[in-house]
Amino acid sequence: MKHNFNPEIIKAMYELESMVLNNGDGRDIPNIIQPQNRVHNDVLLVRLQNFQKLILREINKHIYQKLSTREIEIITLIVEGKKTAEIAQTLYLSKHTVESHRTNIYCKLDVRNVAELVALAFRMGMVV
Repeated sequence: MKHNFNPEIIKAMYELESMVLNNGDGRDIPNIIQPQNRVHNDVLLVRLQNFQKLILREINKHIYQKLSTREIEIITLIVEGKKTAEIAQTLYLSKHTVESHRTNIYCKLDVRNVAELVALAFRMGMVV
């Protein structure tokens, strides 16, 4: 049986494994947290978040395939708290175009409002 693994996920796994093996015995996860080394902990957190995001995106690939690149950009800006006018200005679009994209996003993802969209974005790994 042939498996297709996402190379980004494999890379993220190796980076995490490297941090665990270099800073603990590989079995005692709490040992990789180093209270005296904030930089190490920050790097570890970023790598864990990246890994989580990649896994969630892989799991939800079927949802991503429904969306255009522009729609994903707009979702990201909505999640950041941007209003329609701000999104339009950022992406050099008219407000009407942004509203049309928003309507299409809501229909494609079967959400009714921004709160549902943001919750789905977190579950999909768009935001971690």
